[in-house]
Amino acid sequence: MKALLIKDLKYIALPVSVLLFIDALVLTAPLSSDAMKNLIILFWLPTIAIYGLFSNEYNSGWNKYVKSLPLSEKEIVGEKFIVSTGLIVLIQITMLFFGSIRVILESNTAAYFDLILFSSSAILFICITVAVFIPCAYSSSPLKGIFISLFAFLCVVFPIYYACISQAHNYIYYDEGGSAYRYVNYYGVYMDTNTLITIFWICSILGYLSLFISYWCSLKIFKNKDY
Repeated sequence: MKALLIKDLKYIALPVSVLLFIDALVLTAPLSSDAMKNLIILFWLPTIAIYGLFSNEYNSGWNKYVKSLPLSEKEIVGEKFIVSTGLIVLIQITMLFFGSIRVILESNTAAYFDLILFSSSAILFICITVAVFIPCAYSSSPLKGIFISLFAFLCVVFPIYYACISQAHNYIYYDEGGSAYRYVNYYGVYMDTNTLITIFWICSILGYLSLFISYWCSLKIFKNKDY
């Protein structure tokens, strides 16, 4: 599996570095929270490297060749999910790290809430689209997987995100002591810091759980596929 990891990392290293750098610039740019929410698709772009990797292997007949190597199906499929999960973790770290820099520089509590909600929902959606793509790529072709995952993201996931998050009107409410703050929306529902962090972890767990389920589906498809 080590050789497979090295091969794939060499292939995606440059595009991933460039796209993560673009994401970092966007996160630290002096943009309004509404503008940032409209640019959520930028943080999905690094996963294009995964699409390119599968397309390159499909066109070169790699899957037929790799099945002849002394490697188990679990190692072959698992390696792809290790690379994909590692990439998503990098995206998550980039969002939290560079987003925190912006929060610190602006000394803006509202930006902190935006960062938590933005990063948690973005990671969940990225995980889901990758989880949809990989089994589709194994069952048919990467091109079909790209279309299905793009459809899932642009026509299903992104509209839900936009309706639930970007249309909310937020402001900060201070307790009588002046130290505690809450996130309040149109409906008067508020969330304290602990609630927001809980939402972040729930979204992260659900996202990575979707990848775990996708792994077992992909493994079953790969075992039965006649390349």
